[in-house]
Amino acid sequence: MFPDGYAPEELGPLPDGYWEAIDEAEALAAIRIQAERDCLAIAPLWQQLNDIRNPTPEGAARFAAIDAVRSKSNADEAKARKKP
Repeated sequence: MFPDGYAPEELGPLPDGYWEAIDEAEALAAIRIQAERDCLAIAPLWQQLNDIRNPTPEGAARFAAIDAVRSKSNADEAKARKKP
């Protein structure tokens, strides 16, 4: 055993594509977190629920803005997956 408790076979080289997969996962998580923040900045969850329950023109405008954020987020995720 090595001093940190790892067996030598556990310290072999990482598989091909390891860092690309980690970087992609982190990029996708960051995109999703930012999209969630943007949606909640437009309307907190309680307001979204009220807008579903009691539709108004203002609520429809909020949902349109949230849909735009989601669309942008989906496009950003697609770009992150297709990076060279």
